[in-house]
Amino acid sequence: LNDEGEAAGMVQVFDPLPPVFALKPYIGHSLGSCGVIETAMVCLAIGQGFVPATPGFEQTDERLGVTPITRELAVRGGHFMLNFFGFGGNNNSIILRAG
Repeated sequence: LNDEGEAAGMVQVFDPLPPVFALKPYIGHSLGSCGVIETAMVCLAIGQGFVPATPGFEQTDERLGVTPITRELAVRGGHFMLNFFGFGGNNNSIILRAG
């Protein structure tokens, strides 16, 4: 239900929805360390001028109303939201600002 909850929250907050990407396909479920690993990955990517594509994504789930990007997206700074919805209801979102 994490995907459904995350998608519902983003759709309620953002109009239009900004580009969405997922890093979990790169690292898998790392339990308690996913937040720090994904934050470091995003910071490195943004520093190099891009956000990564979502690997392995092939089919949109129309119920979610969210489609991750499938190609690397060039960026020159901005605000980036990272969601960490973990097992047992440990849910966090952080906003990073770059540039």
